[in-house]
Amino acid sequence: MFNINQLKPLTPEQLKLRQEEAFWRNIGEYKINEDGTYTNLETVNFAHLKLESFPISFKESHGDFHCNNNKLTSLKGCPEIVYGDFNCFRNKLTSLEFCPKIITGTFLCYRNSITNWDYFPEEIGKGFYCDYFVYFKKNSVKAFREYRDKIHNNFLFNP
Repeated sequence: MFNINQLKPLTPEQLKLRQEEAFWRNIGEYKINEDGTYTNLETVNFAHLKLESFPISFKESHGDFHCNNNKLTSLKGCPEIVYGDFNCFRNKLTSLEFCPKIITGTFLCYRNSITNWDYFPEEIGKGFYCDYFVYFKKNSVKAFREYRDKIHNNFLFNP
């Protein structure tokens, strides 16, 4: 009979291997570009994988790109363009550096500790959620930048 109390915790090496296996299972169909970056051809779901960083770099995402509920401290490796939603909420981000420049869908980045908004996307197609109480509607990048400038980058989100 199986006894759960007999299970041993995973070693750090075993845990990392399982995370990498889950990462590659969730990448879906992709192509490798000449510069070594990846373009995924469908929605990618890297949520809840306990990722601290991306093992590869993406150029484009032709579908939603979910990297929420991880331990990311940087968006390095994220695609430059996302043809869909970009979800990076519930990580450990303090900056939007390496954030996609263009997101045709909704951008969700709430439940982080972002203090540097200098790398905010140039274009967002549907909307922007930076926490439960702040939402900027479609085509509001200019409005966000003006709002940010008015309060001198002192965003106090994440209650």
